[in-house]
Amino acid sequence: MKTANFKKFATLSFQYKKWANDVPTKHEIETGHLFSNQFNTVDGLRIFLWSEAIFPNKNIKEGYYLTGTSDLMDLVNARLSCGYTGQQFTDSELLGTFNLDALSSQHLTEDCIHLLRIAPITQSNRKELTVEEMEYILPLYTDAQIHGTNARSVARKSKHRTDLLAKRDKDIQDANEEYDGFIWLLDRGINTNNCIFYSHTGMFGFGWREAMSEQLEEKLREKLADFPFQYKIETK
Repeated sequence: MKTANFKKFATLSFQYKKWANDVPTKHEIETGHLFSNQFNTVDGLRIFLWSEAIFPNKNIKEGYYLTGTSDLMDLVNARLSCGYTGQQFTDSELLGTFNLDALSSQHLTEDCIHLLRIAPITQSNRKELTVEEMEYILPLYTDAQIHGTNARSVARKSKHRTDLLAKRDKDIQDANEEYDGFIWLLDRGINTNNCIFYSHTGMFGFGWREAMSEQLEEKLREKLADFPFQYKIETK
């Protein structure tokens, strides 16, 4: 197997897997996302092309390798992917092109643009950009980084706009409530030096600097009988 250039993975011995007696001997492979050296099954198992188990006694050898996988390997060899995002493609005409949708990624730097090259999933490395390729893709990268042109960036900007509007409305609501509450107190001659407004809860807090005695709390509650906002009083 080593001469065939298959990668080896050490795994726990089969005796430790504790598979149930009803685990089927045939498995349906999930082909939505493929790997170069392993397969996921629809029932949640992962099967490597070959594997060697781990034993405390290194003289014990146990493992397995798959046979009759030509159809699966044809799928693997035909599958393409972006070296930066890992997104996979089945259109063979995309081989050697670039995943331009990823140019807007906020984490993509100029020295990693070559990773956008679409290549077979069996190919782990991506060759550096040629001068001609750099002249073509660098302006696209610059524009995408500044404007955010792909669908994900457009969605992110739309969400940011929505979030900003919601935050603005919440801040205005909190500011109005804080203003109205303190004005109510000041208009009635109540000392606000030991009072605070908690915007995250929408509640006024009395005794936040210095906890009040029970007697002071009782008198304050009488004064706050008509206070139109939620409040709490810290006592000793």
